[in-house]
Amino acid sequence: MVRRPAGQDPGRHYAGSIVIDHCKARSGRLEYVEIRTDDLTLKPIVDDAKTIQFYQTALYGDPVVMRRFADGIVRGREVVERRVRSLADRWRNHDCYSAFVISHALTGECLGHTLFGHGDSKGETEYALLLKRYFADGSPLWNRGIGRQVIYAMFTGWAPWLAAAGIPVVNDADGKAYPLDTLTATVRKDNLAHRLFDRLLVDDPTNVKRTFDSTKWGAERTHFFTTPEAMRSLRRQLLGGAF
Repeated sequence: MVRRPAGQDPGRHYAGSIVIDHCKARSGRLEYVEIRTDDLTLKPIVDDAKTIQFYQTALYGDPVVMRRFADGIVRGREVVERRVRSLADRWRNHDCYSAFVISHALTGECLGHTLFGHGDSKGETEYALLLKRYFADGSPLWNRGIGRQVIYAMFTGWAPWLAAAGIPVVNDADGKAYPLDTLTATVRKDNLAHRLFDRLLVDDPTNVKRTFDSTKWGAERTHFFTTPEAMRSLRRQLLGGAF
């Protein structure tokens, strides 16, 4: 039987394994990266037909998945294909602020999409996550602890690694790259991930830079801000059994 994360309290921390495998060329550019948790593998997005089909049918084309993501609008195939190719181009151009495809570590089944992307302010990267609704056998995927593993891998693993490696992030406003110093996530209050971000970024006051609420696209959302240094500190506390 394939091991799957059991249903878990979304307010709990994830203190399991986070492994970042990477390879750099002599130029110093990152040529390869893979992130692993207890149950998942995160690999850079590619723009082959299989990936585009997965993004179209299981993620951006599913109205239930999209209901609480961004503006909630389902994307057509042409839009999805352009988005996937754009994100794959970032990796080809050695831009690490791009998407990972989330897969089950044992079966290789594609489960979702995540990224720290370009930001709207200098030194800022914005987080996103989409998970499909069901495993291939029809069993529910949501509320099984998968989102928690992904979010903690990205916030307490990948983002601190990027900052420590000195890999700058592009500011979409002026097209220039700046040292990474701010991590952001905007989450609808009726999204299951909201409670998880409350636990990750708010419960310990040393781990949050600021938050504010807004109503956008007809729903209340919280804008979370923190730093790579705070997330690195949280990871050390978790490994030390502080929680």
